[in-house]
Amino acid sequence: MIVIFVLFVIVRLYYHDAMSYKLKHQNIVFAEVEILKVKNTLLLAEKSLPFTWNLSVLREIFDAGVKGFGSEFWHKINPADKSEGGKIPSTEEIKSYIEMGLNKYRGFNDVDDFNGVGLATSVRPDVTLGDAKITAKVSGRLKTFAGDEKNPLTQSEKRVEAAFSYLVQFKKIVDAGKLLAAGVKISPFTSNGNAYKSQVEASILSQFGAVSPDLDKKFTLEKSRLLVPSQAEAGILAALSGLVYHYLAEGQFTEKQALYHYLDENKFEKKPFSLTVKAEDYLVALDCATNNGRLFTFSAANDMACDRNKIYTCNTFIEGIGGNQLACSGRTGASGNFGCGEEGFKDESRVEDSPCYCSAFGRQWLPYVPWVCSKTVKKCDAAGSCTTEIVTEHRWCRAECYPRNLCQWREMDCSDFY
Repeated sequence: MIVIFVLFVIVRLYYHDAMSYKLKHQNIVFAEVEILKVKNTLLLAEKSLPFTWNLSVLREIFDAGVKGFGSEFWHKINPADKSEGGKIPSTEEIKSYIEMGLNKYRGFNDVDDFNGVGLATSVRPDVTLGDAKITAKVSGRLKTFAGDEKNPLTQSEKRVEAAFSYLVQFKKIVDAGKLLAAGVKISPFTSNGNAYKSQVEASILSQFGAVSPDLDKKFTLEKSRLLVPSQAEAGILAALSGLVYHYLAEGQFTEKQALYHYLDENKFEKKPFSLTVKAEDYLVALDCATNNGRLFTFSAANDMACDRNKIYTCNTFIEGIGGNQLACSGRTGASGNFGCGEEGFKDESRVEDSPCYCSAFGRQWLPYVPWVCSKTVKKCDAAGSCTTEIVTEHRWCRAECYPRNLCQWREMDCSDFY
């Protein structure tokens, strides 16, 4: 019995040692496998990530240009106080915008899992913007690990560095954007609202003649309007005191050659680099403070007037005109200089032209007033035979504006008739 027990203990110990050895061997093999996986993943990452970085940098440069390098409006006037709301980004700001944008791409500063092996990238892009070339240097550390990143079973690290360059006409494209941001100057309004708008639009377009011939340009006026300022545009011109031209323009400046491939979610194709910028401004077209007592033609002859620092229209709508749009019998203010009628604005000297002008100046229009002059006439023939007959003549006052030149009964005597 004792012998059997001893044999059992010996076998048990042997089996335990054998199993321990097997487990240790398995652990060693497992550790070696993990080490190899970690090292191999690091090697693969070191070889493949530069391709990812290259495509990511290219895409970010393209996307940044479409977004105005982080500033959609390079010129934007706030009409309430005339402050500048747009901004032309500096070279340093453009550089920072591109570098910051790269952080959203995989492979820059993130942690990924590749078949059970963790990959942590900690790299920093350094972009240099040259006149005709953009370069990017990506440098930092790669780390692969098994298990938890903070307490890994094994890990491997390596410093990495990669450089890329792209032939982009950066300076020419930015200079083109600055042309749009410089704003425009317009001539004062003289006549014809639609013609004036077309003239201003042509003036805005003409300034892009200075864009480099190496670039394709596309210009869009998203808004182009003449308006009467309200309180919202008080920083440009006092409310109801003239005309303001408002434009919102978009310029797109594109290289003629497509040298690089752009990768998006759906396709991978060659694409030229492009910059898109916007500009918005409010410009004084007519200031009534310096044009008092003048009549203008907006849609029809003399249908717009400047009187006592305010603008008025006669039978014509202009955006923002509100209650200063007058109709028949309307007057430019309680004691204004112009009345509104069928032929636009006229001054008080023309009150007799129609009832509209007469009424505009607070007078009464009288209709035609009939008057009959009559007399008895004696007529005799050669034989001396005489007869009498009554001869009449109809007269009337023409329609007139009272009290000016009132046609009164006493003015219609018949003294000259007798």
